[in-house]
Amino acid sequence: MTKELIIAIITSSVVASIITGLLAPFVNWVIEKKRKQFENRKQLISEVRSILNREDFSRAVFRKSEVYSRIRPYISKGLDDQIRSTTINLVEKNVDGVDYSDFLREFVNKELSKIEKKWGLIWLFIFSFYDKILSRRGDYWIRRLLTLEVV
Repeated sequence: MTKELIIAIITSSVVASIITGLLAPFVNWVIEKKRKQFENRKQLISEVRSILNREDFSRAVFRKSEVYSRIRPYISKGLDDQIRSTTINLVEKNVDGVDYSDFLREFVNKELSKIEKKWGLIWLFIFSFYDKILSRRGDYWIRRLLTLEVV
């Protein structure tokens, strides 16, 4: 009876070691892939915002940028049509001293906000910010309230 128990224990530990040895690298790869994707998305949003904040921002400048070609698959068709349009429209006219490139800038910013929400970049930033504050203060009850699940 003890011989069978020893064989069962050894067999189960060998099987568990093999599964862990094969599973751990895969799990690490998936986590690293998600982290890299998160960093790339965050960098892309940051690059688009830096172009939007330039003084010489215009539809033509944005359309010719490399960043536009990278963000283009993620923006709405209507905004993409507006950016790629070759006809003169309100965005390019300067009537009564109003710079209508600000409207395009605002539309792109709104679209970026939607993309950030869709990708989960905004919530991750907020929670990581609160987590840093709470870990410094050690405020147990506030941390508990933030992690409560609504039933």
